Amino acid sequence: MVGIQNSSWAMRKLLQWNGVVLWLSLASVAQANLKIYYLRHAEAGHNVVAKFVASGIPTNEWPVWVGHTDMFTPEGEAQVRGVTTNLLAYKFDFIAVSPTWRTRQTIFPYLQATGRTAEI
Repeated sequence: MVGIQNSSWAMRKLLQWNGVVLWLSLASVAQANLKIYYLRHAEAGHNVVAKFVASGIPTNEWPVWVGHTDMFTPEGEAQVRGVTTNLLAYKFDFIAVSPTWRTRQTIFPYLQATGRTAEI
C-alpha cells in the first residue's frame, strides 16, 4: 500500500512538473503574438433563477425563459447582438466553440455575418 501511495505521489509530482513545462511552452508561444480570446455565453434563463427566487415573484408568473438553458433572457439577446458587433473589429484564425446550445447560439450571428465557421 505504501508503494502505491508513493508512486501516486510521484505521478502527481510528474504531472505537476509537466504542467509547468506546458505553461512555460505556452508562455513562449504567447510571446510570438499568439492571442487567445475566451468568450462566455450570453445570459440564458438558467443564469437568472436565483434572482427570480430572491425577488419573491411566484413561479407561475416567471417569464417562460427563466430556468431554461436553451433560451436567452432579454439581456442575453442584447449580449448576443453586442458580441456580434464587437467581434467584427477582430480577425481570428480559428474559432472553437463548446457544443452547448447557449454557446453555439451566442457566436452564431457573428459567424453568419462574417461567413466564418467554428469548430465544436
